Amino acid sequence: MARLRAQRHGTLLMAAMHFQDAYNFELDRVQRCVILYAAPDGQMYPFCTWNSGPCHRQRIEAEFAVARRPAQKPAAPHPMLARA
Repeated sequence: MARLRAQRHGTLLMAAMHFQDAYNFELDRVQRCVILYAAPDGQMYPFCTWNSGPCHRQRIEAEFAVARRPAQKPAAPHPMLARA
């Protein structure tokens, strides 16, 4: 892992990509995609498929969603601020 960090240090990826949605999805572009999203389980998904085509986003969000505790009732305002 340290070797990987050393290799990435000081690098910058600049990429441009063709916009894809369900109507102009191209498998060839997806196979060449260099920008990847990592899911919590370690799977990597091309950016081009994250929101379009075989849409992974909703499935991954549903699988790894964590319920938060209900919001607490806000505290009463400070007496100095309550006077108006």
